[in-house]
Amino acid sequence: MPEYVSIRDDVVKKLEVNLPEIRERFGIETLGLFGSVSRGEDTAESDIDI
Repeated sequence: MPEYVSIRDDVVKKLEVNLPEIRERFGIETLGLFGSVSRGEDTAESDIDI
């Protein structure tokens, strides 16, 4: 079975790219990434906490 690689970097990049639209559509001022993904400890079963 292949070793799982954290999705943290991909999630951060996608949030950065989409942050202007997220701010405009939802009135978000600050966005944070929490939990195992933020620490790079995620597994294939992990969710993304923002």
